[in-house]
Amino acid sequence: MDKRKKVVYYILIITGILLTSYIPFEKFNIEFKYLIPLFLITYISDNLKIYWRYDRRLVSNIVGFTFSFILGLPYIFLNSFITFFRLKKSSLNGRLYVFLVYYNTYILSAIIAYKFDGILSIFLFLTLSKIFNSIIMNTLKTFDFNIFLLEYLHFLTLIPFSYFYLISDQYIIKMALITVNLLLSILYYLLIKLKNEKNDEIIKNQRLQKFNEITLKFSNILKQFGVKDTEYFVLDEIAKIIHSQLKYKHVLISMFDFKKNTVERITQKGLSENDFNKIKNKRVSIDKIMNLLDISNKYLETYFIPNNGNDKDYLFSLRNEVNINDSLKPSNLWRYDDLLLITLKNDMNDIIGYISCDEPESGLRPTKEELNILTVLTQLASITLENSYKYDEVINIAERDGLTKLYNHSKLFSDLNLFEKAEKNISIAFFDMDNFKSFNDNYGHLEGDKILKKISKLFKNNIRDNDRVYRYGGDEFVFIFNNIKKDKSKDIIKRFIEKTSSINSNITFSIGIADSSETSKYKELLDLADKRAYKSKKLGKDRITI
Repeated sequence: MDKRKKVVYYILIITGILLTSYIPFEKFNIEFKYLIPLFLITYISDNLKIYWRYDRRLVSNIVGFTFSFILGLPYIFLNSFITFFRLKKSSLNGRLYVFLVYYNTYILSAIIAYKFDGILSIFLFLTLSKIFNSIIMNTLKTFDFNIFLLEYLHFLTLIPFSYFYLISDQYIIKMALITVNLLLSILYYLLIKLKNEKNDEIIKNQRLQKFNEITLKFSNILKQFGVKDTEYFVLDEIAKIIHSQLKYKHVLISMFDFKKNTVERITQKGLSENDFNKIKNKRVSIDKIMNLLDISNKYLETYFIPNNGNDKDYLFSLRNEVNINDSLKPSNLWRYDDLLLITLKNDMNDIIGYISCDEPESGLRPTKEELNILTVLTQLASITLENSYKYDEVINIAERDGLTKLYNHSKLFSDLNLFEKAEKNISIAFFDMDNFKSFNDNYGHLEGDKILKKISKLFKNNIRDNDRVYRYGGDEFVFIFNNIKKDKSKDIIKRFIEKTSSINSNITFSIGIADSSETSKYKELLDLADKRAYKSKKLGKDRITI
C-alpha cells in the first residue's frame, strides 16, 4: 500500500469509528424478511463490473445501499460488510479498504439525508453518496467530470422506484420495486459490455492492420538490404519500425564486443543526441546484461523484466492480446523500471546483442502478440548480421518446423510441386508414430517433445544429401527419396527404424511407401503413402506397407 493510500486508510478508520457512534441500534428492530433480500441484491450489484470508461468502474452497489438507506442506518451498517465478499481476489487489507470506503460514504450520506423526508431524502442520499465517494477515490485518481456526471445520472435513475417503495405498503410490491432497480443496473452492465466488446474488435482490427504494415516494411527492408549491404542499415530500420509502428518512445540497439567484454551501442530512435552519447560513453559489461536475462522472464527471443528485476514478489504473466479493460489492472501498466530486451543471435544460437525498448505509447506492458512481432524482427536482424547473403535463411525460417527444425508441411507441398514439374523419380514414405499420445499422457508433453527432437536429429543425420525429411504433423513424418523405387526405400527405412531403438525401445512406426511409377500426380502419391501407413496401423502397427 503506497503512502497516500495508507493516509486515506487511517482517516477512513477513524471516521468510521466516529460515524458508528451515530447509529441508534437500540431504536431499531432488524427484520430478517428485509435483511436477506437486501444482502442478496447488494451482493449481486456489488459484483457487477460496469465500466463507463476503461479505467473507472461504476459504483454498482448503490442499488443495494439505496435499499438499506430506506430501511435505516443499522441496515447500512450490516450491508457494508457484504463488500468484504467481492468475487475479485484481493488481500485482507484490500477488502477492508473497500469496506471502509463504502461504509463511510453511505453512513455519512445517510446521517445528513435523514434530516429530510420523502423523495428529497433519497435525492440527497444519492447525491451525497456520489460526491463523498468521488472525494475519497479522487485522492488516489484524477477527477474526471464526465465520469462523475454519467455515474450521477445513473444514481438518479434509482429515485422513482425507490420513492414508490416508500409509499407502498405491500411487501411483495416493495421487493418488486427494488428488484427493478437491480434490473436497470444489469441492463447497464449488458449495454456497456456490448460496447466494450465492439471496442475490443476495433482494437484487434487495428492491431492486425499494424501487423500487416510491419510485415510490408520487413519486405522492403529485405529488398533494400540487397543493395545497401550494411548491417547498420538494417538495424537502424528495425529500430525505426519498433519506434514508429510499435510505438516505443525509446529504442536502443546494442551489440556485444566479446574481446573487451563490453556492450557497444549501434543505433537508437527517440533519444536525443546528447543522451545517446552519454549512453555510448558509459561502459557496461556483457556479464551485467546476461545476468538480467533470467529464464523466468523469457518469451521466445524476448525478455520482459518487471521493475528491473528488483520486485522479487511480482509474478508477471503475459497477456495473450490487448483488450479494452487492460488499463484497469495496475499489474498491466508499464512502470518506470520495467525492461524489455529482445536478443540478437548468431547462427550458433549465441546471444550477440540486444534491442531495448522503453516507454510504450499505450502505457501498457507488452502482450504475447507484440513479443511475437518483436521476435520476428530480431530473427530478421540476427540473420542479416551474419552476411549479406542471408536472405535465403529468412525464407528458411518459414520452411522449418519450430520444434524439430525439419522441413514443415508447407515446404513439403512446395517441393512436391517442383518435383512433379521436373518429373523427378521419387518415392515417398509416410511415418506415423505408434502410441505417441499414450507416451505424452504418461510422461508429459515436454518428454514427448524431447523424443521428437531426438528422432528428427537421427533422421537428418542419416538421410542422403539429395533426400529430404519433413515433419508433417504432430507425430507424423514424410521422407522423399530421390531416384529410388519403394523397395529400395523400404530397405533404407528399416535401417532408420533399427536406430530409433537407441532413443527409446518403445518407439515404433506405422509406415506406408509409394513411388512415382504409381502416379504422375505427386500429391496423390503422398495420399497413397498416407493410406498405406494407415493400413499398417490397422494391421497391428510397427510395420511397413508398400
